[in-house]
Amino acid sequence: METRIIISQIFILAIVVLIGAIAARFKVLTPESKDMLSKVIFNISLPLMLFTNFLKLGATPRLIANSMTVLAVSGIIILFLLLLGWTLTRIFKIKDREAAVFKTHSMFGNTIFLGFPLITALYGAEGLLYATMFQLISNILMWTVGVVVLSHGNGVSWKKSILRVLNPNTIATLVGLVFFLFSIRLPEILVKPLSELGSANTWLS
Repeated sequence: METRIIISQIFILAIVVLIGAIAARFKVLTPESKDMLSKVIFNISLPLMLFTNFLKLGATPRLIANSMTVLAVSGIIILFLLLLGWTLTRIFKIKDREAAVFKTHSMFGNTIFLGFPLITALYGAEGLLYATMFQLISNILMWTVGVVVLSHGNGVSWKKSILRVLNPNTIATLVGLVFFLFSIRLPEILVKPLSELGSANTWLS
């Protein structure tokens, strides 16, 4: 049953991707419009999806405990992937800049644009909560440890790294987490439009 649901959701997203590809092929979506859509997703629809998702959940002891577990496990997994990437660069004798890029790509993936909509479709608000916790740790490590690895530890601007951590999605996650933990509720007249804009992320992505 679960396999059927997964295949069904992937098929639905594949149709949306196909429509986007056709639109790009016939110049309905130009490179400029695709750049604009990426900005809308990253700065508006995705942050709103992350924030409003927290409003759908009650802060039960189980959810909080699971979220803390995901945070801890996320850090362990990403650092393990760094170790794995470092080991592979030694085995395959990858050196210098290529080694830095290889190790960085071993740690992090582009999991947001299609990953979050798929998780939402499959597992709902609770699944997206855990995915958001994973991404929060990933963002922090990406702009700290990742920057050091990619720069070989030289000339790293920690100020710029910290500023990059504070992107719209991280801020939306942190604000949503506060609302979630303290059971803060917004009027439905505010939640409805924010939630609708956030739900557009699945199709825009």
